[in-house]
Amino acid sequence: MQEHRGDYLSLWAALESIAPMVGCVLHTLQGWGRKHEVDTSLREGVTGDVREQVKALEREVFDGRLREFRGGSPAA
Repeated sequence: MQEHRGDYLSLWAALESIAPMVGCVLHTLQGWGRKHEVDTSLREGVTGDVREQVKALEREVFDGRLREFRGGSPAA
């Protein structure tokens, strides 16, 4: 999408044109574009790598608490 931005009068026009070509709705393509901008430091935000690390840590905490609740040791 980024490489075709200059071919259109606005970002919205580019999204409207490109979204049907890739088989998604405009807002999905816009979201992918924003995530790409964050991941490549063009926009501030939490990168995909950090999101994945947080999810993994949340799973570890949840699993530990579930084991404790079921009567097992947290480190098991």
